[in-house]
Amino acid sequence: MEKFCPKFYEYFVNNYIDESKGCISDWQNYLRKAYVQTNNSIEGYNKTLKNVRTDHTKLPFEDYFKVMIDEVESKSKESANILSFPTRPQILPALVTLSSCLAKNFVNYFAFENGNYFIKDKLLISSIYNKRKKTIKTEIKKLCNGIDNEEAESINKFLGYYSKPNSREISSYEGNNHKIKLVFIHNAKIRKLSVNNEVGLDLDARLRASSCTCVDYLAMRICQHLLAVLVNEGYFQPDITLKTRKKPGRKKKVSPALERD
Repeated sequence: MEKFCPKFYEYFVNNYIDESKGCISDWQNYLRKAYVQTNNSIEGYNKTLKNVRTDHTKLPFEDYFKVMIDEVESKSKESANILSFPTRPQILPALVTLSSCLAKNFVNYFAFENGNYFIKDKLLISSIYNKRKKTIKTEIKKLCNGIDNEEAESINKFLGYYSKPNSREISSYEGNNHKIKLVFIHNAKIRKLSVNNEVGLDLDARLRASSCTCVDYLAMRICQHLLAVLVNEGYFQPDITLKTRKKPGRKKKVSPALERD
């Protein structure tokens, strides 16, 4: 390499090899300041290249460079044929229940003006999450169980927290100075939601590009308001079956079919 590509060789040595310049890179996994580690993973791939591509023969740099290009192209085609599972954020079943309930009554609770959605929420600073455990609160889970069982009392209790703001309330929310205490108290019940329709259909990207003014979203959690909007617009399907966690520990031993007196 030093003979055929002197400039590239100098660049590579200065930026990836010379430790005196502090250029230890991630690919040099055999160099660690805290503990000793081998480069077996790199040598394993080099062994595969020698067996498949070069047949353990020394090639001129031009030929070796073409071989490496062919290797990259073939690996790219192979990886394209491998089934890749899309990454999606973790959405708790209770959150799906709440957002689905709001989405079924979307017209009655959400207002749309100037490209944004608005909804009034009586829970000003209350979160549906347990801050310490980072899960849904117990009382919210009980409410969700009632909604799943289609209990009218639970559904009415949940929907009773929300209402649809009118145009005057939305104009007041958009135009007033929220630094004034009385104005803030008057407009704090309104949640403003914006959805970016320019990003792809991936739910994770859609959630990152959207926003809500509620406490949970400002704490970087998924909220029921925004998820209800995504359900209404068809970006999230709440009827997808979610896997439940298995109980820890060994299974209970099977009792005998007959018991003697």
